[in-house]
Amino acid sequence: MYNTSQIRALAYLLGAIAASILTAVGMPLAGAIVCVIAAFGFCYAEITARRAGVVHLDIFFVLAFAVYSLNVPIFVHLTPKDLSLDLVNRGLLICTLCHFGLAMGFMFVRFVPPADAGGRPPDRYSLTPRQMYGASYTLFFIGLAISFVAVVLTVGFEAYLSAGYAGRALLKRDAGPIEIGLYVCATSLVTIFCVRQIYQRRGRFEKIFLYSALALFVAYVAFLGIRRPIFLLIGGIFAGYSVIYFRPSVIKSSLIVIPAFLILSSFAQYRQIISSEGVEATVNFIRDNASISWLDFSDNELGAPFRTLYDELPNIDREGFLYGGSYVNVPAYMLPSAINGGVESLSMKYTERYFDPRFISIGGNMGYFSATEAYYNFGYIGCVAMFAIMSFLLGKLNFWFFQNWRGTPLAISFYSILIPWVAFFIRLDFGSFAKSYFYSQFICFPILYMLAQVFSAKTGPRSSLIDGERLRVRPGSGDRNLLS
Repeated sequence: MYNTSQIRALAYLLGAIAASILTAVGMPLAGAIVCVIAAFGFCYAEITARRAGVVHLDIFFVLAFAVYSLNVPIFVHLTPKDLSLDLVNRGLLICTLCHFGLAMGFMFVRFVPPADAGGRPPDRYSLTPRQMYGASYTLFFIGLAISFVAVVLTVGFEAYLSAGYAGRALLKRDAGPIEIGLYVCATSLVTIFCVRQIYQRRGRFEKIFLYSALALFVAYVAFLGIRRPIFLLIGGIFAGYSVIYFRPSVIKSSLIVIPAFLILSSFAQYRQIISSEGVEATVNFIRDNASISWLDFSDNELGAPFRTLYDELPNIDREGFLYGGSYVNVPAYMLPSAINGGVESLSMKYTERYFDPRFISIGGNMGYFSATEAYYNFGYIGCVAMFAIMSFLLGKLNFWFFQNWRGTPLAISFYSILIPWVAFFIRLDFGSFAKSYFYSQFICFPILYMLAQVFSAKTGPRSSLIDGERLRVRPGSGDRNLLS
């Protein structure tokens, strides 16, 4: 009997092969379109077959990588741009080989629906709602304190608030913990949301705190003109909802995801206005200037990863391959800069190589691209091999979570926050991702767990849903809870 998951992966594999062939024989637009269809078709078929929500770590990686890797090649051939078609097509071939590798990795991953898997979370990580709420409230205020103290001890609030958009970017570079504090706040809010969705008993205080904190967080982040914390919050909440309610409709989810995607992807067009002139001026700007060209994702940050590949190809031809050098240097790079021996990430080297020092001085950074790093290390073979390893590991990690940890609110929060970081992983080199994720997100959860031990565990049901706590299910919604 065939494994139907392997059949879907095989179809994706054949689509990636066809895309690579079409690109190699001089039909790059057709190749890019075929690859988009293969990637999105595989994701839809796999999500439908898994019957376990619409958000999965490995599937989201494929979706995000398809957007980042294929939007520039498609738009370049539809609307002429000041780019070399030879380099664009070569970059497209590299990306289709990466999709080939992703499909190969999925050939060895089989997702068993949690109802058939029979796993359960370890009891030692079971926390009561009282503990989870108390730890999350504390973590939220810790995050706010980190961002406020960072401003006070570096540039001062008066200077920060009176600066324009570009000036704030310069000052923010000197007060780096501002953004780290916002990540901590987003983590706490996602955790509060997940706990509220899981338990039937919902106090008025928790509701007021969550809505007030969300409003404060969104207003503060919009004022700063930073997108990542907002993306992290929205992605984390959506992922948590999908995991908890188990089977929200793919179509209904698309009605939320697509508008959110369009808003976040076009935010670059007006983030300077909203930061420096306020909401009313932003609304007027959008009304007067919105155009169809805003939907050309290749000209905003969604196109930035592929453009790093475009820029780096001539440099790779000159310098040769790294043969795993950037991956080997990751442990040293994760150490504090004062003691890491001067190790630099690929994204740092790329920014220094191609951008003006004034751009760098105000915190400018175009990131990197996981496909660029794979090719830079091992060439075309590296693209296939590294992405096969990525999809295999992400698929196994995703299944392990659904099998063993899906009944624990702390683990659900961790998983929900990890989902949007997949997008950050794709648009960074591995060293930059590992360092950013470890210091700004991963470390939050051990702290959250330790804070939870401070609060009394005498009241409230255990947070292991396997032990009997049921989820709220909206009548007639068709959603399934964790136990059904």
